[in-house]
Amino acid sequence: MKSKTLNGVKLRNLEQLSADQQAELEAALNESEPVFTDSTLNLKPNPEISLAQLQQTIETEVAKRRMGALLQEARLQANLSGRATAKRLSMNHSRLRKLEASDTNLEVSSFVRVAHELEFDVTIRLESRSNGKILETKL
Repeated sequence: MKSKTLNGVKLRNLEQLSADQQAELEAALNESEPVFTDSTLNLKPNPEISLAQLQQTIETEVAKRRMGALLQEARLQANLSGRATAKRLSMNHSRLRKLEASDTNLEVSSFVRVAHELEFDVTIRLESRSNGKILETKL
């Protein structure tokens, strides 16, 4: 397989991917409108980044954004403004905005604290990819 780049970043170790993974990556590289860009993922240009490092960065950013969006949606469903929510939490409004925008690494304790203040329970669920076993806990 020839050398590929994603947003100008050279990807290495592609031969270690399965045929399905290579096809999926090929399709993603050929999409006319990328879902993520260097600016949305805060990626620094690095020609030596490995596919595993890039994948980890993307997964981390996606998880942060999903969690932040979930907090924002909970706040909106509770019909509370950001300022009112921050005041109830004795938190600076800009801190809450950063949590919702995922500009910061969202800690589980912060996530749970905000969710509980908005009268939402938090459940963490792990689902095994190999055997479908589910582990779950409510915080």
